[in-house]
Parts: sequence; C-alpha cells; structure tokens
Amino acid sequence: MPISAFLSHTQISELQHEKRQIVVLDANASLGFAVTALEERNITAAPVINREVPKSMPWNKRFIGMLDERTTAMFVCQQLATTPVPANTKDFAAQEKALFERTHVKDLLSLSCFGDYLPVDPATHSMLDVCLLLAFFKVHRVFVIQNNEITNIVSSRTVVRWLHDHGGLEIQGVKCKTMLSLGLGMPRETYAVRATQTVWEAFKVLHDHKVSAVPVLDSKDQVVGNVSARDVRSIIKSPSLVAAMEKNLEAWLDDNYMQAVVCHPEDTLRNVLTMLVDNGVNRIYVVQPEDGKLIRMVTTRDILTAILTPPPATYLAKFVQNNPLC
Repeated sequence: MPISAFLSHTQISELQHEKRQIVVLDANASLGFAVTALEERNITAAPVINREVPKSMPWNKRFIGMLDERTTAMFVCQQLATTPVPANTKDFAAQEKALFERTHVKDLLSLSCFGDYLPVDPATHSMLDVCLLLAFFKVHRVFVIQNNEITNIVSSRTVVRWLHDHGGLEIQGVKCKTMLSLGLGMPRETYAVRATQTVWEAFKVLHDHKVSAVPVLDSKDQVVGNVSARDVRSIIKSPSLVAAMEKNLEAWLDDNYMQAVVCHPEDTLRNVLTMLVDNGVNRIYVVQPEDGKLIRMVTTRDILTAILTPPPATYLAKFVQNNPLC
C-alpha cells in the first residue's frame, strides 16, 4: 500500500503521544513575557488568544494568530535597522528592555512569515490531511480542534517524529530509500552565511528571505554551524542586542553553538530521521562525502513532500469549503 493510502486510513489520534500541554499567549501580554514563556517550555511557537472574546464564540474568533521565534527575530531585525543607537550604552540597554516590555504580542502578528494555520477535526480528517497541508500548502502548523478548543498543534517535525517511531511495513519501505533516490540529495539553492560574517548579517538573511535557518560555512564551503530563529533567545538574553548582533559568527558559534546536523546523499531516510529526532532539529544539511561541501538543506517539510503523492490542485479549496472549523 502506498504511504499516502496508508496515511489516509490512519487516525490523527495516532499523534496522541506527541501532544504537549498547549501554551496559549494573551494578545496583550508583553513580548518579554512571551519570549520567556516559550523558552521555559522549550517550544518555538504558541497560539495567541484574545481573552476579550467570550468562550462561547467559535475557536477561530478567539485565537487570532501564532507567535513564533522567527517572527520575534524579524521584529528584532527591524528594530535594530530603524532605531538610532544612543551614545550611552547603558541608555540603550534600558531602551532595549523597555521595548520588549511595551511591545505586545498582538503587535507582532502582522510580521508572521508563515502560511495560515488550518484546523482539522479528528472525527472527520485523517493523518493524510494533516501531512498534505504541511507538505504542499505552506501551512506551518495544523491545529487539532475538539469541543471548540485547540487540543494539539501538529508541525512537520511532529509528523517526522511519528514516522521515525512507526514500525509499519508501509513506512519501513520508504525508510529504506536513500536521500538521493527521494530527490533530496541533488543540489538546490540554499541561503548560507560565512563564519566571517556577523550575527546581524545572518539574521538579515533569515528576515530578507523568510527562512528559519541558514548554515554557516567556512572558507572551504563546509558546514561549521547553524543559525536559526531559535537563536533569538540568546540574542534577547544578552546584555546588549547591538553587541550580540555585531559579534562575528565564528565567535558566536563558540559561545552559542547550535549544532549543524549533516548527512550524505546515499544515507537512507531511516538514518536521517534518526539524526533529526536524536538531535531535536528541523533540518539537516546534505554534504558531499568526499570533501564535506554543502549540497543543500533538507527540512522536515521537504521530507514529507518527497514521500507523499501530491494532491489534486483543488484539494485545498475543497478542504476549506467542506471544513466547518474554517
């Protein structure tokens, strides 16, 4: 049975073991509070609720968006690009702190780069619906809605962890394929930065190209590190945003090393899934086995796209039209 057919008969409740307690951010909470809440729970995003809307209203009238670390990183970049730096560094440090306290979560929602989040009902939708939305329609997260509440938030990383743990024959067959045979081992344009550049320049690449991570390359085009939106945590906690952003990436990686996980084109999907899960990352860099030079980045979404049969062009329109939760 093809994997798409298998997933169409798999219930969303299979992801039950992947559930975490849903953290909800108040729209009027400060950005400083929100960033701390995400870090303490080791999560990258949380739904935002307008508590002024009664609970009796539909879920999509109460939940007004998602705050994620990439949006926060974009906000930091914009502020540094537009805010004059006072001569007195103490004054600027106080100015930075005040910025995060006076900025509300709702103020950042318009900056979100991610596609719309879409809801599914476990009673009427299958695992295939979840996977298709994540893989082909730029939906970064799928909300599982029960009794007018969000009971689970599913990302491509969630599904990849499930695929890694699943032992069914249909999935085992796909796991035996190599990255090359899945079309994930050939060169593809990948935005990257050099170790000689600054943290600011790396974050500017994230901002300008609407990506969540970039590899850091040395003079031989070998991957020596990784800068992602999650690094905004370290930036915000530093004594000065400007000092942290102006730091050379080589020095930054020494202090805040974010491991860049690599594989080779002939590695099997089984091995790649294991590396992704064991290292708790959303992407892996495919490098040439002979010299370690970067070939491309592969994200968890890329993996889903590679193993699934593309849906009809009308799928999304019909999904929304027939989904009372939308």
